This record gives sequence, C-alpha cells and structure tokens, in this order.
Amino acid sequence: MRFSAPSGLKAASLASALAAFLATAGAAPLGAQTPAPAAPAGLPNPETTVVAEVGEEKIYMIEILQLIQSLPQRYRQAPLQALYPALLDRAIDARLLTHAGKAAGMGESEEVVKRVESARNEIISEVFLTGKIDERITDEALEARYKETIAQAESGEEIKARHILVEAEDTAKAIIDELKGGADFVEVAKEKSTGPSGPNGGDLGWFTADVMVPEFSQAAFQLKPGEITLAPVKTQFGYHVILVEDRRTQTPPSFEEMKDQLTQEMTRGLIQEILTEMRAGASIKRFNPDGSPIGASQN
Repeated sequence: MRFSAPSGLKAASLASALAAFLATAGAAPLGAQTPAPAAPAGLPNPETTVVAEVGEEKIYMIEILQLIQSLPQRYRQAPLQALYPALLDRAIDARLLTHAGKAAGMGESEEVVKRVESARNEIISEVFLTGKIDERITDEALEARYKETIAQAESGEEIKARHILVEAEDTAKAIIDELKGGADFVEVAKEKSTGPSGPNGGDLGWFTADVMVPEFSQAAFQLKPGEITLAPVKTQFGYHVILVEDRRTQTPPSFEEMKDQLTQEMTRGLIQEILTEMRAGASIKRFNPDGSPIGASQN
C-alpha cells in the first residue's frame, strides 16, 4: 500500500529540519530560499505577472507572495487585498533603495561583497544538502521508517476509569460497601470525592499505566470493565476507590500523522551522515581562539 501526503509536506519538513541544522551551525535563516508560495486561486502566474515598474526594472507578483511568507503567522492568514498595498509599497521602496545604493557605488563596497559571498555560501550549502537529502527521503523510505518505528514501539494498553478519592481508609471502605449495595459510582464520586475529578463523577478518561502513580496503576490495570477495587488503594494523595469502565490497546498514529516527524528525523540523521562522510575525506586543522594549533589534524 502506498501512502500519500498533501503536496509540500515533505518539503516543509525538510526546510524545518535544515533550518534547525543551519541555525545550530551559525547560519542565518535563508528566507529567500524557501519554496515559492502558491498563488491564490484565480490569479495568473505570479512569476510572470508584473505588479510595478521602478524605472526600467519590473517587480513581479511572486515577490509580494514571498513577502507574505516572511510575515508573522497571524498576518499570513489575512486576505491578500488587505496586505497587498503595504507590501507593494515595501517592494517598491526596496527597489528605490537598491538603485540608490548602486548609484552610490555600494555594490562594490567591501561590506557588501563580504555579505554577498557569505549569503552565497549559505545558499550553496542549503541547496546542496536539500538535493542530497531529497534524493534519499522518498515516500518508500518514509513508509519503511514508519513500519520500523511502529514495530519497535511498545503496544501499550489503556483503560478508561473513574475514582473516588478520600483522606481516610475507613471512609473508602464504607464507600466500597455502599457501591456493592448498588449505589451509583458517578453520584457517590460527585458527593464524596475530594479529588479534582470529583465534580465530573471521578472521570479520569483514557490513560496508560505510566501516567498514574504505581500503586494506582497496579490496582486499576488488574480490573476488568465494570469492576471496582474491593479494597482501598493507598497513594500519596489518599485512599482511592477505582472503577474501570473500559479497556483497549493503544492505536498507533497513522503514517500521515507521523510523516512530518519522520521526515525531520530522517533529515537530521542524513545531515550527520553526509557530514561524517565529508569529514572523513577532508584535511581539517583546528586552532585555539588565539590562533595557535590545537594539535594533530582532527576530523
């Protein structure tokens, strides 16, 4: 069976993982190198649609869409027409400043040349890594990783339970006798439980054994649906009377639910694998902060 995901999901996961790696490596975010956003429905090709002219230079709609992608998330959801006038002005202003800077000879300044070279190196690194990783992270590879992850995961059991919490053991014993006599667990919990779930009839919802304190889980997971504990269960919180309503085996997340996480995990692993291979074939020398050699060559 072949799983499919919404287009762009893998690319987004790759971008996220690569951004995390580049950030830890000291690289600045490369917003301009993110995948070009899709044009809203009804608009022509944004890469060929001219939205302004500054002198002889044209500004295309794709630049406006990229500016939208650079905005905080809360603004990206706004209608295009609400953002368009301000962003068009921003794109025009950027061109005016660029033209003025070039006219002043800034294009050849030492600072600009250094920063352009730095950005170029970062872009080369990102494009190289993205290409290498995209070759290996196929849908088939992700499906195999998913099956492996699910197979290694422990298939835990969950129970749906309620409890009544009281301070004294004798009070708990009296409640058990009351329940044995036919009293409604939910109503007794609402009336007598001192725990935060008391107003909800002691409802704890679904949970696995590791969520509760050991004494509570040990007693609860021995019960069948419909059974209550026949003796009070003591924990650090007091004395519990427990009712198990249902049991089930945990359902593992679907491939679609895990695809983004698996893509990021595989991307991180592949980055390290690629760098390890490159280090093995490179001559690398390290130096102390004062410039003196650390010692022998290290990879």
